[in-house]
Amino acid sequence: MMPSCTSSVIRAMTDPWFLVAGPRAGLRQVEAWSGYPLQFAGQRRFPWAEQMARQLQTALSELALSPAETLVGVYLPTDASPCDAENRLFVNPAECIPKGVTSLRFERGAGPPPPPPVPISTVEGHVYYCRYRPGGTWESWEPAELLARWRRVPRLLSDDGSCRPVWLAIKTAAAAGRIETFDSAVQDGTPFGLRIVVHATGQGPRSATAVSENVIDGAVAAFHARASNPALIASALAPRMPVISQTGLEELVAADPPRPLSSASPFIVKGTYIQISPCDERCYAGDVEIRPGCTRTPGGTERRAICPEETDRITLTDRMLPRK
Repeated sequence: MMPSCTSSVIRAMTDPWFLVAGPRAGLRQVEAWSGYPLQFAGQRRFPWAEQMARQLQTALSELALSPAETLVGVYLPTDASPCDAENRLFVNPAECIPKGVTSLRFERGAGPPPPPPVPISTVEGHVYYCRYRPGGTWESWEPAELLARWRRVPRLLSDDGSCRPVWLAIKTAAAAGRIETFDSAVQDGTPFGLRIVVHATGQGPRSATAVSENVIDGAVAAFHARASNPALIASALAPRMPVISQTGLEELVAADPPRPLSSASPFIVKGTYIQISPCDERCYAGDVEIRPGCTRTPGGTERRAICPEETDRITLTDRMLPRK
C-alpha cells in the first residue's frame, strides 16, 4: 500500500526525476529523492532541479521551525563516491532552507536510503536521498576518540565570503598554543566529525546555513599538513589577509598542524590564485550553531564576529564510528 502523501508529493509524482515528501500527520520531517544531486542555484544541469528546489522550499517551510530548534539533515545516496554531505544538505539547496535557522546538524548516513514511494528515473544509476527534521541526534555515527579542542578563538579577519578568516583564526590560535590536541593518529580516509559554535555580534551572522560551509572548511583546512611552498602561497594570500604580515602568514602556512586530518596540504595553486580545498568529504557528521555574545574590538580593525568554540562537550573533531 502506498503511504499517504501531501500535495507536494502528488505534484512531484508527475516528474519521474525527483520526489519531495513534506510533513504529514504524526511525522514532522521532509524527505527528498532525486536521480541526480541537487546542485547550487545557477549551476543546475536539469530544468527539473529547479522544480525540485521549489517543492523542497515549500516542504521545509511546512516544518514551521521555532528559533530554538535545530534543523537536522541526513544524506543517504546509493552512490558511495566521496562528497561533502553538509554541502549537499544545506549549501546547494540554500534558498530552500527556512530563514533564521541558527543551529544545524548534518551527517552522511550509513546504509542504503529508504525506497521512494514511487519509482524515479536516474541520470547515472544512483538515487540521492535527503531527510530533514527538527532536532535529534546523529543517527548513523557516534564519537569515538577526541582529536582536538579549543575555546573561544576570535576571528581576526572580516568575513570575505571564503573560509580564509576561520583558517587564519585556527592557525593563529594553534601557533599561540591555544589548540589542545590528543595523541590519536588519523589515517587519510578516516571519517571524522565536527562541532562548532559561532558567537555573533549584533550585526550577525544570523543564519547557520549562511556561514556553515566557510566555518567548516576553514576549520578542517587548518588541520591539514603544512604546505611545501609556503612563500608562494603566502605571497598570493597576503593581499586578502591584511591583518597579518606576509612573513607571519608564511610562518602559519609552513607550520605543522595541531593534529593533521590529512597528509596533504589544503592549498591548490592555480597561477596567482590559491584555492583552499579541505578534506570536507570525510566530515561525516557535524554541528554548527550560532549564539549571540561577541563584540567588536573598540577602535581596532579586528572584528570578532565569528568566534568558533567548542560546544559544552568541548569537542572539535571526533573520529566517527558506526552506531552499533
